[in-house]
Amino acid sequence: MNSEVIENIEFIENAEVTENSKYIQVSEKMCIRLINSTKKALEILEDQQNKKNFR
Repeated sequence: MNSEVIENIEFIENAEVTENSKYIQVSEKMCIRLINSTKKALEILEDQQNKKNFR
């Protein structure tokens, strides 16, 4: 798994929030990071599929 993807997952898992405004900011950052990580994972999968690497 891509190290940046792992880093983003760890960020999401370790985010602890108590205030509403802070929660919204962290939620938005988590959402953006999750979207970016998912896009990168998709790019990796598509690249491997194009290379006929199905392992």
